[in-house]
Formats: sequence, structure tokens, C-alpha cells
Amino acid sequence: MTSWCRLLRATTFAAASDAVTTVSGTSGKLRATSIIDRASATDPAQLALLRDGNLYYFSGGDPQYVIETMRDSPAWEIIKAAHERGAVLAGSSAGAMALTGYTIAVKQVLAGEKPTWVESLGVLPHLVVFPHFDRVVNFIDQAMFQELLSALPRNVVAVGIDENTALVRVEVHTGDEPQAKARWQVMGQQTVKVFERDRTPRTLQPGAEVMI
Repeated sequence: MTSWCRLLRATTFAAASDAVTTVSGTSGKLRATSIIDRASATDPAQLALLRDGNLYYFSGGDPQYVIETMRDSPAWEIIKAAHERGAVLAGSSAGAMALTGYTIAVKQVLAGEKPTWVESLGVLPHLVVFPHFDRVVNFIDQAMFQELLSALPRNVVAVGIDENTALVRVEVHTGDEPQAKARWQVMGQQTVKVFERDRTPRTLQPGAEVMI
């Protein structure tokens, strides 16, 4: 039987802008955990819920909090080991941001300060995710956004995912290099924008595929 683990407030092979509220058409078992801080990320009862899962879903919140809670924790070690065996990781909003190579300091943005890049959990080290991208203008002006893009490390690709939309990895790269390109597909109602250094930004419609 398939086991589905949802990590609360820990918010990819599936990166979406909105939280998943239902999982339909499966015969799996959903196990909701209460991993909400460093202490619970070491709690044996919570760790037991994570074991033997083959899909782990990270919901929204504050990406920095997710990173600080999970990094180098026993909970994260279990999830990483499961992923290496083939388990799927899915994240919405902050969950998607935390699983990539870098993320912005959201608290700085909300405080009106200049945002900076911080290292994420690094499952996808060559990607950066901007969720709710159709509403990003409400939080970051265009000049600041361009400055953020120009400050990204070389070979890192940024993707802006609109609400009610997901970017799903549909074909895994071969080899041991984590930054090798893989095939992704846009699913949902709106679009995904891809930003690469020295290239014109691309807008992808639902159903479109991209190698990143």
C-alpha cells in the first residue's frame, strides 16, 4: 500500500503555487505529521510517521522556517533517504521554495527591506521557485525583482509559478549529477515563467514541457 506523508508547516519534483487539499484516485494511506519545529523534527513518534513513505508533501508558510526546522534533522534525513530510493517530493508555495537551491528571505520582503538569497535544502540545487507569481508584483517591485535575478549564482534557473498551477518533473535525468537537466511539464490553469541568465524569459502555457 502506498503511504502519503504530509508535513505540516514544513512547507520538488512537483512545485505548485497553492496547497494540495485532497489526494484522490489513490489506494494509499495518508499520515499527517506534526513537525512544526526543531524539537518535533527529532521526535521519535513523528519520525515513525515518516518512515516507509513514498510521497512527501510540504505545504506553505515561511520557507526560512521550513529550512531551519528541517536542515540536518533526523526527519530530513529520513525524507532524503526515501527520495534517494524513489519517493516523490511535492511542495506548494514555501514548500516548493524550501526544496530548491536558494530562496529569498520572505521576512525581509514583508518588512520592506531589500531581500537577500539564502541557501535552501538543495534537493534541486540549480532551481529557484517564485510561487504565486501572478501576484508577485504585490510584494516585490520590478526593479528589485530584476536585481534579485541578476544576483543569482550562475547556472541557477528561476521559475515563476502562477497560482492554481504546478510544475511537475515528468522525466528524471540520468547519471549522478544533481544539476543535470530534467524534463518538466506545466499543469493547472495558468502559466510558468522561466528566467535564465543571458536568455529572454519564457512563458509556458499548461501542457508545455521544458528541460531545466
